[in-house]
Amino acid sequence: MLPDRMKKAELAMLKVSMRALERGDPISKPVFEGTRYDYVIETGGKFYRAQVKYADGKRHRTIGAVQVNLRREIKKKKNHPYDKSEIDALLVYVPKIDKVCWFGPEIFDGRQNLSIRIAPAKNGQTKGCVAAEDYLW
Repeated sequence: MLPDRMKKAELAMLKVSMRALERGDPISKPVFEGTRYDYVIETGGKFYRAQVKYADGKRHRTIGAVQVNLRREIKKKKNHPYDKSEIDALLVYVPKIDKVCWFGPEIFDGRQNLSIRIAPAKNGQTKGCVAAEDYLW
């Protein structure tokens, strides 16, 4: 039986594949494991190296947001965030809204965590918020 973490990763990959199919965007998967990206997606006549994530982590003391960990382990370094030299897009499946968000390097480059707003902040704050609705793919 697959561990929960692996089930979530596979579900995110399937949701991204389904969305690409709906959009008519061809996707390719690397033949070998261990690449920095999960898919190469062709959209708008361009190719993008895309990392896929599943976002269901709860943000501490926050309602209406989910958190995704962007750190990965490279040669026993556990806090190595993704950067724009490795991937072109971060595709995040958010199960609470059953949608996929497409984030460019301006959002993920060098960040260790990403908090995605799936509902407006109760205090009305919008500055510095990454609203899922703005990045739906």
